[in-house]
Amino acid sequence: MDVVSVTFLEPADASFTYWPSSFCSNETAVTPSVANGGGLFSSQPATGLSIDESTGSINPSTSSPGSYSITYQLTGPCPASATQTISITARANAAWTARPSICATSSAIALGALVTGDQGGTWTGTGVIGNNFDPSGHVGMIELTYTVGNGACLAQQSHNIEVGMAPTANAGTDATVCGDEVVLSASMNVGNGVWSIPFGLVSYGDLNSPGLEIHSSDFGRYNLYWTVTLGPCTTVDTVAINFIDPDMGLTVDAGQDQELDVVNTTRFEGSATPGANTNWWLLSGSGTILQPSDTNSAVEELAIGENYFVLTVSLGQCASISDTMLIRVNDLFIPQGFSPNGDGVNDRWEVTGIGAFPENTLKVFNRWGQLVFESYGYENEWDGRALFGRDLPDATYFYVLNLTSDRTYNGHVILKR
Repeated sequence: MDVVSVTFLEPADASFTYWPSSFCSNETAVTPSVANGGGLFSSQPATGLSIDESTGSINPSTSSPGSYSITYQLTGPCPASATQTISITARANAAWTARPSICATSSAIALGALVTGDQGGTWTGTGVIGNNFDPSGHVGMIELTYTVGNGACLAQQSHNIEVGMAPTANAGTDATVCGDEVVLSASMNVGNGVWSIPFGLVSYGDLNSPGLEIHSSDFGRYNLYWTVTLGPCTTVDTVAINFIDPDMGLTVDAGQDQELDVVNTTRFEGSATPGANTNWWLLSGSGTILQPSDTNSAVEELAIGENYFVLTVSLGQCASISDTMLIRVNDLFIPQGFSPNGDGVNDRWEVTGIGAFPENTLKVFNRWGQLVFESYGYENEWDGRALFGRDLPDATYFYVLNLTSDRTYNGHVILKR
């Protein structure tokens, strides 16, 4: 009898694990855990991955980004193998270039245009709104951070953007000069100022001086610009100087005479040489001038009848001149008769001053108390006809005229053709 000896061998365990299975290209070498040593590691594709075939250690920093299938092979009487897929991702590039200094009054800037690395990241920092930086209200060195990528491949880069304070520039008050020279009076809070002088003017002194002396080679109006600069910020203000020839004198116009019905307030419509000194005053009659130096001042408390006012204009060496205007105020006048015979004279019952009371009501009655005419908002249109258009006979009629809720007139009117 033959005896056969059979030996059963336990299958080899080739299992191994990389944890995690995704790596960033800037990470250090990683070695897997293995169930049993002595095997060999290989990868597919065979190139691009830096791997030690004995230990399975991979070096992401010297490997090409991509996906790799790694196999661990055990040999012997019971060979075995296991496979795991890993990936290597290139590290994100968050590089960006900080732009030169900007002013706090500048428009928002698009931050995406500053990125020299990978697009699609996010921005954080004071003044950041989405992918824009708004400098308004911020002064100094403002740190902005750009973040792109995720996980181990996340990248960030920060830079400071200098935001400058906007200076104030005040070129002074517009002026009219009697003659050909003037001393300017600009001002600023910080920074350096400089004047821009148009053709026709000559400056005496430093253009950086707020109180620059100016001479004009010809009379007329000139605009001068005062520019103040502080770092990246520039502010400009304008002043207008009107040079007047003393020999030519000033101009003044008190405006057209006015005729008012009943009302005792109006507004002047005068004009004068720009920049000259102006003054209204009462010559005769009555009236309170609210702003005597304003050519278009309101005037109140006018008297019934004629009120004369004078507008006077003066400026330094230039002679003072004046102009006069009349404001006539008509009192309410209700006539006691009219003759609507078609001759064009006194054909309508015209109440002087009725236009000042647009919401008036008028009712006219005959001697028997019958209503023969009625109007809401009477505008002097009654021509002697009744409500339905027939001519009324010559007679005495009686009216009730309500101008306002507390101002009513009753009386009679004689209609005679």
